Amino acid sequence: MQAYQDIINVYNKVLSTFNFGLNPEMSFSEKFAIERFHKKYQVPSDASSETLHLNCLNEYVSFDNSLHTTRNFTYSKEMYLIRRDLHSALKLFSLGNYSFPQGSEYYPTKGLNSVESRLCRSTWSTSYNNFELYAKTVYNDRALRRSAKKRYVRAIRTKGLYNRRREIDLRLYNKYKSFDDFSYLIFRQKLKLITEFTQGSRFTTVPKNNEKRRPINIEPFGNILTQSRIGNGIRRVLLDYYNQDLNTLQNRHRELISNMCNATIDLKNASDSISMVLVEFLFPAYFVKLLKSSRSPTVDVGDGELHVLNKISSMGNGFTFELMTLILTATCRVLDPTASVYGDDIIISRSCAGKLISLLSEMEFVVNEQKSFIDGPFRESCGGNFHSEEGYIMSFDFKYCENIHDCLMASNKAFFLSHYPSFKRLYKALIRTLPPALHGGPWSDLLKRGHGVNNPYNFPDFFITPSYQIKNMSKYKEVQDSYQLRLDGEIIAFKYVEDLKSPTLTTLNESKNWAKLLMYWYANGKSKDFVSGKGRWISYILVKSGERTLRLPSIT
Repeated sequence: MQAYQDIINVYNKVLSTFNFGLNPEMSFSEKFAIERFHKKYQVPSDASSETLHLNCLNEYVSFDNSLHTTRNFTYSKEMYLIRRDLHSALKLFSLGNYSFPQGSEYYPTKGLNSVESRLCRSTWSTSYNNFELYAKTVYNDRALRRSAKKRYVRAIRTKGLYNRRREIDLRLYNKYKSFDDFSYLIFRQKLKLITEFTQGSRFTTVPKNNEKRRPINIEPFGNILTQSRIGNGIRRVLLDYYNQDLNTLQNRHRELISNMCNATIDLKNASDSISMVLVEFLFPAYFVKLLKSSRSPTVDVGDGELHVLNKISSMGNGFTFELMTLILTATCRVLDPTASVYGDDIIISRSCAGKLISLLSEMEFVVNEQKSFIDGPFRESCGGNFHSEEGYIMSFDFKYCENIHDCLMASNKAFFLSHYPSFKRLYKALIRTLPPALHGGPWSDLLKRGHGVNNPYNFPDFFITPSYQIKNMSKYKEVQDSYQLRLDGEIIAFKYVEDLKSPTLTTLNESKNWAKLLMYWYANGKSKDFVSGKGRWISYILVKSGERTLRLPSIT
């Protein structure tokens, strides 16, 4: 993709200097799209990431310290109604299935985030308070239990104890043989040998924009497993008790905002605002105990310094999102039975909005006034934007281009916003920088309609490329002859190929490739042992013949 570096540089120059020419005659929708462009598109700053990290840490600790640590006050009547409703809802709760972490863990994975790497390469870790639930989770799952046994054999071999394996097993058997669950207790002791124990999570930050970073707690592997089980269990409660399906609720919110009788409420730092005091008041004791056993009670903020958390959890915890949604859903439903909540995105009847804001303040949530809309013609929720006079507003985030894919996405977005005169000019300015083979808008036949009214397209990362603009198309004549197809069109496409830690195999040796076999089993088919953040862009040709689309070899 080095051949496209000039294009990337020119794209960033156009995007960073383009003058949209705001004027009073512009529609609200066009102005909104322009404002979103300027808010999200930022040229990387030279600001010290260390300084921004420390600022974020200080704000994080300060905000956590501001939360209540004791309940030396009286809650309102509505708070007791919320508690009663949550107690009823949680009668349906049970632990769900676990999910593997998507990113790093307490002990950095250095990009080795595939299921195979989780099973055989990463450092298994857990906080002390989480070990019992973690051990039961591993023991009761075939893939995790087998992985633990493999790791145990590797550990005793490393420690020079492999020849004493039978002696160790006999000693453990004699110790626990009188217990009904002696098999689990023996396994539990072996799991301790291959597990690193931590006090809690690890603090880090990710860029939000040039001025701020966003805090994230990176949890130990074992905590992520058990937290995801709690989170998935809460998802089931939200569906069965409140009829709220988190898998489809974002799309539902984008529909609800068209009703001007609804208000949309957004919160600041919502995931960091749920204090232990609030949790202990709202939920039954057994559920509080479960949350405490899985959460990280402290966070390592650097140099071995630990901060004891007043909140139940932060982003990075496997149940934070679901727990926040559950609390806010119960709160809103006490006031409005038709209210809907997705994370911290709230939709509630306008007549109840004032009382809700008062309740949220009582629970230590802070309303984001700039992103909350009670009166007026505009509503916003879950990425959807609606204006009572202009309807749904199409707008997109534009980001600084770091590769050819970013350039193509920027052009595609400008193409779909070209019903606004200013974005039509932007689109023309962008494609003017491209070689002829990359001119044109997306190939409409390959666009997939989405369910979101604000972003109805899943943008493909390619441009129309008429056949006469592709050199040496004659070498693809054999494709037409072999398949007896008439090619209706061809496009250049780009794909990011992640580096692999190990090759993707079709035939597996169960003993040698046990982790890859379990990864395939977990994915219900072949999957890749990828390395996150490392890879390359490749280009190829897609050809269309009627309803069929074929991929041809790379053109570079």
